[in-house]
Amino acid sequence: MPQATLKFKLPEEESEMKLALKAEDYQEALRRVADEVFRPAFKHGYENEKLQALLRENEACYTVIGMLHDIFVEILKDLDLEL
Repeated sequence: MPQATLKFKLPEEESEMKLALKAEDYQEALRRVADEVFRPAFKHGYENEKLQALLRENEACYTVIGMLHDIFVEILKDLDLEL
């Protein structure tokens, strides 16, 4: 089985090490942004009543959310990241 080892020069690279150790948490945060911020606009609506009411009052909000979603996806794609 192939293995990979990350090495850090401590204490100089401590922040880089912590970032590497938290990579899975960052991935989960991005997945939650996709699922909790963007997906409700296109699927089942938001649980937040104020947000949902605003969307009902102004259909253009869906266009804005869609555009922001596209930017989000493009950023992930540019960085070769998958959720």
